[in-house]
Amino acid sequence: MNLVTEISTALLAAADVTALVGSDPATTRIWNGWERVNAYPCIVIEVDSDDEQNDLRGKADLVISEVAVTCRANTDSESLTLWQAVRAALAGYSGGGLDLVLDDTAHSATPKAEGSMAHWYDRVMSYTAMWG
Repeated sequence: MNLVTEISTALLAAADVTALVGSDPATTRIWNGWERVNAYPCIVIEVDSDDEQNDLRGKADLVISEVAVTCRANTDSESLTLWQAVRAALAGYSGGGLDLVLDDTAHSATPKAEGSMAHWYDRVMSYTAMWG
């Protein structure tokens, strides 16, 4: 299973999300890494770890992953609106063998360049993904 694809698919099924980042999978602003980020608002999905779980027989079919979903925008209010749409779309998500549990959220203002007064506004959600 590709977690980024599964989460992207869940987000593309939410009208509130696609109204903000687009609905065409080829051009939507949902990315799996920062190197492609060039338009805002956008969503970046990063898989931080994949840990296969053990059971009494050895390796179990369950994998637990840590996933960060970042909502970035040019304004704080735009970031908040996107964050609310993404959070609603993924709240208690369970489908296709994937369960998502929201662990934490954080927000920050990130300077666009060193010494710049202009900022990107980020809202990050940390999820535990269980799949197998």
